[in-house]
Order: sequence, then structure tokens, then C-alpha cells
Amino acid sequence: MMRSQNGIPDGIPVQKPYDFVPWGVQEPHRTPPTRDGHSVLADGNGGRAGRVDFTIITKEVVHVGNGRYGFVTVNKDEWLVGMAVGARRWVIVQGNSGGEAREVSLPVIPGSTLKGVIRSVAEALSGSCAVALGPNTRPSAGRFRPCRRVDQLCPCCRLFGTTAYAGHFQVQDVTAADRSAMGVYRMPLLWKPGGGRGLPERYRAVGTPGLVGRKFYFHRRHAKGGSDPRLVIKPNVQLSGRILFDNVELAELGLLVAAMGCAPGRSFPIKLGAGKPVGMGSVECRIDRVVLFGGARGADASVSPFAGRLGGERHQVFEGEALGELLQRAVQEAMEQNPPLVIPSQLERLRQIWSPEGLEKEASAGPY
Repeated sequence: MMRSQNGIPDGIPVQKPYDFVPWGVQEPHRTPPTRDGHSVLADGNGGRAGRVDFTIITKEVVHVGNGRYGFVTVNKDEWLVGMAVGARRWVIVQGNSGGEAREVSLPVIPGSTLKGVIRSVAEALSGSCAVALGPNTRPSAGRFRPCRRVDQLCPCCRLFGTTAYAGHFQVQDVTAADRSAMGVYRMPLLWKPGGGRGLPERYRAVGTPGLVGRKFYFHRRHAKGGSDPRLVIKPNVQLSGRILFDNVELAELGLLVAAMGCAPGRSFPIKLGAGKPVGMGSVECRIDRVVLFGGARGADASVSPFAGRLGGERHQVFEGEALGELLQRAVQEAMEQNPPLVIPSQLERLRQIWSPEGLEKEASAGPY
């Protein structure tokens, strides 16, 4: 019998490389928004506005598509790939059979894609609702189904937004300056969970009809020998990004930092885009600086950079050692809130699933 590179007989389905972060023992802490309106900001009782500048380093090939995608063979040894990333913006790559590629436009990871990934992690860390549920999983999510009332929102619906309520984080597109960062990867074919027979038993909590938790794929080296061509960002490419925030408190910034995989001493790479089961999409986020708009006012300004909202024109810039101290303080405050915005056991479980050691193993190219 023929065997794949992983030693598994060809044609024999293997278990997909994922595990679950448990829901948690308590239902989402839903409360009315408390810091909305200009009156709150004018009183100085709101949070702070600012930005987070960060770098993404691709650890594996990354593909983010939107359905508008084409692969054309120009002649026997050359190909042309295009993918739409906006209404009037296309990424075009030319290459040849020797694997060489020349990109015509710059690679980009849409801000909406990264925001969705960060939110899904933040939901798991904070015990918030699971907003991105499909028709097969939504009925089994129980008390963690999406928030439905604007006056009863979980932490992530308040911070990232929901229907009829704008969030406090804006994630801009992440771009690379290297025009040779793109290439083509032939991805193995994938199928729906359960092969169209409903959810696999792995999804079910023992003794209950509900889901066991939130699913996250392990990190892996990308599988070889696929047949589905995809335009990808190559490994070891650096991209620059920025997140704007407004009316955010220190603990809420801590949740954002932890969800990016950047908590000091508790960091991990995250996954985004297509092909997660076959090892695609692993990236590392590194926060370069945090800028708080306007100066903190009052005596407490020396204790916390989040003391006061208005009261000064000088921005506070945190880099190097000061940045590390700010991030540490923010995550610690998120963990110490009651109820916590970052649940320590959830953070440790996700660190286990997304351990960088997984990148030492190659994903299976066979059927799942």
C-alpha cells in the first residue's frame, strides 16, 4: 500500500489537526454599554484613544481570498495569478515552472480578516459569545450564542462591535513592502467537517448535545503534493499593520494584546486565512509601539497612562522597555478584573494548542 510523506496509507482519512478551548464555567458576562456618548468623554471618565503599531512575520504560507480569484497558464512554463483584495485593487503574480515569481502589486492581509481572527481569540480568552457560528454549530452553542440585544452585550461585542453597535477597535490593512513576497502554493483539497454527515463526534461535549468548545487548528508545516493552486504570501515575510482604538480602558487593551498572541511571557503565534488543516496561515505578531493620543491628566497620570481621557495635546509613545511594562500591566489588569477579561486557564489552553513546536511537524496531505 502506498504511503504519504507522513507514513499514513494513501486514501485513508486522517484526523484533522485541531483541538478545543472549553467554553468556561460561566455564561458570557453581558452588560449595557457604560462609556458611550460625548458627555462621558467630556467628563474625563471614558477610556483612552490611541493606536497599536505592529509587525506580522509569516511562519508559513498565508492565503486570504474573497472568491474573486484566477489562475491562468500563459504557456507551458509560465503562469499568471490574480486575486481581488478590494473593489478596484488586484494582486497579480507572474511566475514560471521553476518556482520563481514576480509580483506586480504589493501583498496585503485585509484588516477585516485580522480583526476577525483577533476577535475569535478574544472571545475564547474572555468567555464572550461565539459570533462566527455556522448553521450546524449555532443550535448547539447554548448560552454562548451571539448577543442579540444592544443593551446586553458581552465584552467582545462591546469592544469589536455587533449589529447596531460600533466597536472600539479599527484594524487597518496589513501590507508588505517586498514585491517578491508572493508565490503560488498547490494546496491539498479540503472537505467540510464530517464529510456532509453532520458534525463529527469530536465536536460534542460528553453526555450533552452541546459543543465541547471553540475550535483552533494546530500549527504545522504546510503539506506537500497538493493540486489546488493558491496565491500566497511566502514564509518569513514581514508586514506592517496598525490598530486604532478609542474610549478603551487599560484592561481592554490587555485583552487585545493577549488576543494578538503578544502577552509578555505568554506569547504564541496565531493562524489566519485559508488552509489551516494543511498547515497554512501561521503568523507571529509583534507589537512595536503603543501611542496614546493626548496627555493623561491629574495626579494619577504618573501611575497609569489611562488616567483621564482629555486634558493635553502631547501624545504618549511607548516603545522598548516602557512598552513591555505597559503591555504587562494591561494584560495583568485584564486577568485581575472581576469577572476577568482574560481568563488565565483559557489563555494557557490556547497557548498549548497554538504552541510554536507544532511548526516542527508536517501536516498531512492526504484526505481528512
